[in-house]
Amino acid sequence: MRTELKNQFPMYPTLLDSLTKGKILADPDVPFVSPKLNDIMELNIQSALRGAIQPKNALENMEKSFTEVISSTGIIKK
Repeated sequence: MRTELKNQFPMYPTLLDSLTKGKILADPDVPFVSPKLNDIMELNIQSALRGAIQPKNALENMEKSFTEVISSTGIIKK
């Protein structure tokens, strides 16, 4: 069963390893847009874990999307 789960969810060992080494959990908390920022972060992290995009590209995508979403609220200017 354990091997079957590893085959079905190959990203979990990497995710577990990163969680055991991380000291800070990123949780963007911006009024009115936090759920959208969390969705952007989750989508990009999952894409990187699946190997669909490189981690660097995931971070770049998140930065660009975060800036656009937060700027749309008027909280910050581009």
